Amino acid sequence: MTALERTAYPRFKRRPSAKELAEVYTPTTQDLAFVRGIARGPAPTLTAMALLKSFERLGYLPRLQDVPFAIIGHIRSSLRLPSDTSLDVTPRTLYSHHQSIRDYLQVRGWGREARHVAVEAAYRAAPVMNHPADLINVAIEELVRQRFELPAFSTLDELARHVRAVVDRRLFDSVLVQLSDEQRRHLDQLLESDQLGRSGFNALKRPPKQPSLSHLDNLVGHIRWLQELEQPARFLSQLKPAKVEHLAAEARSLDAAEVRKVGAAKRYSLLLCLLARAQVQGRDDLAETFCKRIARIEVPRRTSWG
Repeated sequence: MTALERTAYPRFKRRPSAKELAEVYTPTTQDLAFVRGIARGPAPTLTAMALLKSFERLGYLPRLQDVPFAIIGHIRSSLRLPSDTSLDVTPRTLYSHHQSIRDYLQVRGWGREARHVAVEAAYRAAPVMNHPADLINVAIEELVRQRFELPAFSTLDELARHVRAVVDRRLFDSVLVQLSDEQRRHLDQLLESDQLGRSGFNALKRPPKQPSLSHLDNLVGHIRWLQELEQPARFLSQLKPAKVEHLAAEARSLDAAEVRKVGAAKRYSLLLCLLARAQVQGRDDLAETFCKRIARIEVPRRTSWG
């Protein structure tokens, strides 16, 4: 799945159904009056209407070559234009159509104000959401709500990644400044491997087997080891729980060598988030095992003496 496909960014369907063509791309009486006021001749009329109906569907003005033939054919038939009529206007006329369509739909074009709205929306969401696709969706929702034209997807993608980088850098730095040299050294030791290739980092990523009575001793030993490490909660106070979960998942996807290559601020944040989630999981597993043991204890039946 591509980055675009992970988002709610509107796109044309390759093969729109007859129902969609009728419901979405059929000109209304108001549309006809508007287009007749700005276009003269078959090609300009078809072009203006295709742009209008596309904008209503997408939230932005597409390139003429991107409008599917099925949509062009449906609009051409609705307007009762000659079958050989195509989308064709001069660049100057195309620009004029763009401006007129925005005014007709009461939508403001993409510009400095729209970019500010998108950045603010993504910035508010970034402490909780980690994936650029989620930030893009938040930006799209806010732009649509405030009736701004959507920019090219690449613009939103770049914007979301930049916002995430800025917010993450601030959060990572807030973790780094709290750590003493000794605490940083202890965290770095988790990435060191013994002669058998075992490391504390791998133990954090792969806890003991599924909680069961037969593995109780291993589980208790694992939890005791976790408690001997740093207590991460105090260092992660500025990170929302969802962010901690995201960063822990990112840490699990890496190996020790990859984590060592990451900048210090992010490296320690990843390790602490992974440690925090491992401690929570360990306690949950212990509680589950304890409940299983209690359930196996037979309670003596009471005997009634008549």
